Amino acid sequence: GPLQLNAKGYYETVFGDVAGGHRMIYIPAKNIWIDKYEVSNLQFNRYVKEANIKTAAETGTASKYIMEGDEYPAVASYQEAERYCQHYGFRLPSAEEWQYIAGKGTYTYPWGNELPDSAGIYRANFDSLEGAGEKDGFSGTAPVKTFAQFSSPFDVGNMAGNVWEWVQGMILKGGGFFSSEE
Repeated sequence: GPLQLNAKGYYETVFGDVAGGHRMIYIPAKNIWIDKYEVSNLQFNRYVKEANIKTAAETGTASKYIMEGDEYPAVASYQEAERYCQHYGFRLPSAEEWQYIAGKGTYTYPWGNELPDSAGIYRANFDSLEGAGEKDGFSGTAPVKTFAQFSSPFDVGNMAGNVWEWVQGMILKGGGFFSSEE
């Protein structure tokens, strides 16, 4: 699709069809393309069908906290995430790229320095296990576009909370819905 400037001054485009494609952000200073949102179940399930593979979720490792709707984030092993990226001609970001995009060195959190629940405003899906964290509205994973207004300096959403994100080297970043606000 055509490149458009987003609200934070970076280029965005849709890769693939608009309904199930990836909204990508381009950061010229580092020559990085990155998904604006976490990979959704809709996107991941399309890949599973195209690649004709079995996933960890199909082998009985799913949890009652992992929501299955199309708009929720896919949960994948490192190998699944790596193969997913390769299938579409992408790659996982390096730890340094991910940290740069998340605002490391500029902010405490991707959205700024406010705590995730400062002044009763929830900026991320965290601390959401049963009985502890439904304050943010979720007792498990949240849809990938939730909390989009609290994105990184480049307008990438959910870089803190919701689901951990794989980067190169089998490293996880960003915390999950069960992580504490720290």
